[in-house]
Amino acid sequence: MATVQERAGRTLAQPLPTQAPGAPERTPARQPWRRRALLVVLLTGCSVLFLVPFVWLISASLRPRAYVFDTSLLPVPFEPQNYVTVWERAEVLTWLMNSLVIGVMAALAVTLSSAFVAFGFAYFRFPGRNLVFGLVLATMMLPAAVTMIPNYLVWNWLGLTNTQVPLWAHNLFGSAFYIFLLRQFFLGLPRELFEAARVDGASYLQLFRKIALPLTKPALIVTFVFEFRASWTDLMRPLIYLRDNSLFTLPRGPQGHPRPVRAGWRGPVGGRPRRQRHRHRAHADHLLHRPALLRGGDRHHRPQGVTGPDHQNERSLPVSWLTRKLRKKNPK
Repeated sequence: MATVQERAGRTLAQPLPTQAPGAPERTPARQPWRRRALLVVLLTGCSVLFLVPFVWLISASLRPRAYVFDTSLLPVPFEPQNYVTVWERAEVLTWLMNSLVIGVMAALAVTLSSAFVAFGFAYFRFPGRNLVFGLVLATMMLPAAVTMIPNYLVWNWLGLTNTQVPLWAHNLFGSAFYIFLLRQFFLGLPRELFEAARVDGASYLQLFRKIALPLTKPALIVTFVFEFRASWTDLMRPLIYLRDNSLFTLPRGPQGHPRPVRAGWRGPVGGRPRRQRHRHRAHADHLLHRPALLRGGDRHHRPQGVTGPDHQNERSLPVSWLTRKLRKKNPK
């Protein structure tokens, strides 16, 4: 008669059955071919829908000016000389390099500053931490148009207008969205790693540099890419701060290119006609001048760095248009 130990040894040595004996093996469930075909057709249709504007944009760039707004997706008539003309008569390479430098600087500044602040909110525990973090998140609800003129006044007081510094230096103070994103990543790290490093004598800066940053590389890369794209496509700040053509970014350069006022003028693209204007410069100036205009158009209240030559002969707005109408109807 077998002992208990022998029976237990035979039981442990035998593998446990995964299914009942004699039952057929289960095959992984496959989706019906109709459902897969419908999914492929749906994804293909969405891809084509999103690619049509991009294809039309390329096609329009390869057509003469008279055929730019044609709805055809084929570049007929075909004129590839447009790209050569742009590179010859405009400072596209300079604008491209400016956009690249500003984008990298802005992305690096906001990534490092936001990560530093986010690590403080994630690691340190102090009274009022959640309240302060809530106030940081509340700044996301503040519209950019509210801080546009105060920011310009600060940079103008520092003497940094018409430079590229305001286009990236504001990121040195971090971003509420990126602080929130990185804080959530830092909270997912085991706290035992930081406590063990503290026992070994690591400082807080070493915790941030040697443990927190290497373990959150995906979040840092996402922050860098998002901010680089936002800086690359930004047009508002270059319109406000840049006036020198050699400092323009790629979105700002074509908008600030001189254009003749008279329609039908056939001159060189990069020439200097006698009468010229910038297409979007006036819009930015009027946006910045709006509070002064509402006060009655007093030019003495306008910042000196904002007012351009197009506004030297600008008339002030009527202070009381309704009062003058009433006086004409009821003269005393």
